[in-house]
Amino acid sequence: GNTVTGTFDIKNDAGVQLTNIVFTLSLSSGSNTIPQSSITFNPNTISLTANETKNVVFTINTNQVQAPGTYIGNLKIDYKKNNTSMSINNALSFSLDINQKIDLLVTPSPITVNAQIDKLTTKTFTIQNTGNIALTNLNLVTPNTIKDNDDDITTISLDKTTITLLNPGISETITISTDVSQDMDIKNYAS
Repeated sequence: GNTVTGTFDIKNDAGVQLTNIVFTLSLSSGSNTIPQSSITFNPNTISLTANETKNVVFTINTNQVQAPGTYIGNLKIDYKKNNTSMSINNALSFSLDINQKIDLLVTPSPITVNAQIDKLTTKTFTIQNTGNIALTNLNLVTPNTIKDNDDDITTISLDKTTITLLNPGISETITISTDVSQDMDIKNYAS
């Protein structure tokens, strides 16, 4: 995920002490939200004497697959004035832009297949969408064959060659198979 930190000043113009001042903020972009639990304030509770100003630090933590968009919201301030609970619902407007991120994680990396002659060998690997947008029609390409020095051939295949949809945070497991021919030279091959 990402962390955004900023500050703002709060000043008491009420002429009397304000106590138990707490801040609440949630941000949304369409149906996507950054929940209140991901937004912290430091200090999280303050008191202000008449005409006093204090600086407040806010931190917004987004998860790794937070959908892109412009997230907006308004700061709510709850406080006590003369032991009476009060609120300011739209004290300060916030706007946060989350950019589109395309990212994949392949594990293990590198993919190593330890094959035996005349025996079908398989190995699985995982492709995870670690970005924040859905990826469609991912084409997986591997050489269909590997040749040795005297042109003996070993076939390589994948159980899936296309991933139609890979949503953020979701993984797809792929199986690679190889059948090493008896005449294949014994050594390490890379592709």
